[in-house]
Amino acid sequence: MGLRINRDAVGFVASFVATGKPVTAICRGPWPLIEADVVRGHRLTAWPSLWTDLRNAGAQPVDQEVVVDGWFISSCSPADLAASCPRCRTVHRRPAAELRGRNRWWT
Repeated sequence: MGLRINRDAVGFVASFVATGKPVTAICRGPWPLIEADVVRGHRLTAWPSLWTDLRNAGAQPVDQEVVVDGWFISSCSPADLAASCPRCRTVHRRPAAELRGRNRWWT
């Protein structure tokens, strides 16, 4: 939870997401994304205790081991790394311009 309350860290997260580069969040990793106000309109998964926070931030929590939505790749827990790592490699190979247009859960 420390990153979530650190203004410099939250600012870094917001500026990194603005680049359109892929972002991976595992377990409680979406907390800094929520604080940076960058999850609105996106589908993400996380540890179930974060689902209310995701909803309150305008995201759609999904009960899956891995969710890819535009440049966001999220997993519920470290136990899901075997499933999420191949998806990360696939998304990281895509050009940033292609990912920028896919920032809504319905695309």
